[in-house]
Amino acid sequence: MVSTHNRWKHAITRAVVVSSLGILLGFALYQLSAFTPTLKTFQFTLSSVTIGIAYAASKAHNTRNGVAALFVWYVILTGLVREFNFWLLILNLAYIGGMTGATLVHQHFAKRGLVKGAIGRIVLAGVIVAVANGLIVWFLSLFYLKTTISHAAAIMETVFFNLQLGALIGVATGLGMEVAEYLIAKDFGPRQGLKHDKT
Repeated sequence: MVSTHNRWKHAITRAVVVSSLGILLGFALYQLSAFTPTLKTFQFTLSSVTIGIAYAASKAHNTRNGVAALFVWYVILTGLVREFNFWLLILNLAYIGGMTGATLVHQHFAKRGLVKGAIGRIVLAGVIVAVANGLIVWFLSLFYLKTTISHAAAIMETVFFNLQLGALIGVATGLGMEVAEYLIAKDFGPRQGLKHDKT
């Protein structure tokens, strides 16, 4: 039986490790741009933290705390931009919802053994997050359908860029998931590792 203290320790370990690896890759590739909320490359921070929280909640089977943590993250994101506008609410909601969905889909496939080994799970994360990231642009473009039709080439360019960023974020956070499970197994014992951890 895992204590409440260890459950929280597991969750924090997962959230921090997964988020950190995604953010570190963003910083390595784009330096401080990865921390600027008004730039596209901020997705490394936004999406990595979202995936980290969603992954920790999924592994802990604690939907209520996961939703609460994601809501707090949503409020923080909204407050990061000085000039508030309604579009910001939709944008942040789309990315948080999309990345949370991608994480849950990844976990669904991983738990059912549809991919084998750590490399397979990491690659799967890259593919799923890339697709989700591309779909987010398509979803957001529906709010400005006239503009989307007249600027179809620019929209497709943004979709392609988001697919690339999504693949990188997915691989980094997928690696983070594997590292987090390794650390938990090493720190708390083999019974709480990748195969047996129910928290």
